[in-house]
Amino acid sequence: KEEGPSSSFELIQSRILTPSCAIPSCHGSEADATFNEHHLILSANSSYDNLVDVPAHNANALADGLLRVKPRDADASLLFHKLHIEDHHSSDYGNPMPLGLQKLSVGQVQYIQLWIEAGAPKTGFVADAALMDDVKKQEEEYVSLPPPPNGTGFQVNVEPFTIAPNFE
Repeated sequence: KEEGPSSSFELIQSRILTPSCAIPSCHGSEADATFNEHHLILSANSSYDNLVDVPAHNANALADGLLRVKPRDADASLLFHKLHIEDHHSSDYGNPMPLGLQKLSVGQVQYIQLWIEAGAPKTGFVADAALMDDVKKQEEEYVSLPPPPNGTGFQVNVEPFTIAPNFE
């Protein structure tokens, strides 16, 4: 008989972090192209210790006093802000995650929020696992700005650059 996750955090790891975050060129290892930007590994053997009660690496999040995961306070947890795209643009904490992949469902984000609010425990179940099966997409509200008046714009020239797979 195949055993399932033994805790809420293991469920988060197996259903979200491992398939969507701890992948090559993202948060899989120190060899990833983006590691120097975030200094965050989310593989199964290290993710909990790299998330819970750890100061954010993002300068704006750090200046705002956020931790990567602050137990009992999702609003002070950068992980929640990075995954909850509906309020992501309220502060400049970098790109919403997972970058280049489908965003988490409303239920998945709610599951993580409940886990954080319950103290972000490493063991035990603190939220209804059925939330992980939710398929309702988060909706991001875009603000459409009017174009500038004729003759007031400027031109930008960007040199060629490489984009990692799944980041286009």
